Amino acid sequence: MNKQRPAKQEQGYILLLTLIVLVVLLFGVLFVTRGNLLQTVMTGNTLQRQKDVQVGDLALRQIQQAIIQTACGGYPNTCNSLQNTAQGQTWFPMTDAASAMPWTGNFPTQTFWANCQSQQTCDTLAHIQSSVLASVSPKPAVLPGAANILAVVVPASLPQDASPCYLIAPNGASAPADRTPKYYEIFLNIREANGQTGVSTTNVFKLCTVNQP
Repeated sequence: MNKQRPAKQEQGYILLLTLIVLVVLLFGVLFVTRGNLLQTVMTGNTLQRQKDVQVGDLALRQIQQAIIQTACGGYPNTCNSLQNTAQGQTWFPMTDAASAMPWTGNFPTQTFWANCQSQQTCDTLAHIQSSVLASVSPKPAVLPGAANILAVVVPASLPQDASPCYLIAPNGASAPADRTPKYYEIFLNIREANGQTGVSTTNVFKLCTVNQP
């Protein structure tokens, strides 16, 4: 009886060692699987962000087009300021660069973007397309997720630009003109379908106007 105990103990050690190896292998498989999943998620997020940036560039052009359509009515040489032409537009909630911004800080916060529609201090690109750009020809491209793209335009508090405004002649030539340059900041928020923010962008737009309010 006593002579068989070492053999049983040895079998017990082998079984314990086997279990330890299996546990280590299991953790190794889980670690590799987790790493692959994280890599897939990171790659997906990177691709989604690149897509959001591209959509943001196209959306910015359409907002610039909406500014020109609102201020100029299709006639770029007779533009008025947005302070005179965009009153009542939710995407242009302020009329004075000296007024307090509808957000805290220098840039719109996530709190602002989350509440601006209900507070009527921003608008969706989809609504701007169907209202301001409805009469534009050719029609602007329909962007994916336009209902999730929020835009707000505010007067920019910038010093006067020394460079002159230009008039465009029928033959396409341009010449300096007696116009007042107005500057506006465009802020865009492109939200992903899951509700998370993909990209927030900003741009300064120069508008040459025939009047100065």
